[in-house]
Amino acid sequence: MVLALMAMALFFAVCVLTMIFSKRKKAVFSRVERAEGSKFKVAWYDIDGEEFPCIFPSEPEGMYKKDRKCSVIYNRRIGRVFDIWSCMTCVLGFFFSFFSVMIAFYVIYSM
Repeated sequence: MVLALMAMALFFAVCVLTMIFSKRKKAVFSRVERAEGSKFKVAWYDIDGEEFPCIFPSEPEGMYKKDRKCSVIYNRRIGRVFDIWSCMTCVLGFFFSFFSVMIAFYVIYSM
């Protein structure tokens, strides 16, 4: 179980680092649709006339408003964006998984 928590913490740490080294861009939400090679629907954002998918699966469609202007974090290397929901997922996921690992180690070593 601790290994799974550590893997989650590592995954979210990589996501947070990817966000840190990406650029903030102004975007317009365009649609929710499956990305190529993906099983899940993702939000698509228009940045300077070019559409990019979000890195994580979309939230319920009621959370997105068509043609809404927003700020996203765009990573050119992977060609994906982090919207507000994926940013929150990464940051909260990192903190919760990190502290879960710390608590697990505390419990193991206090026995």
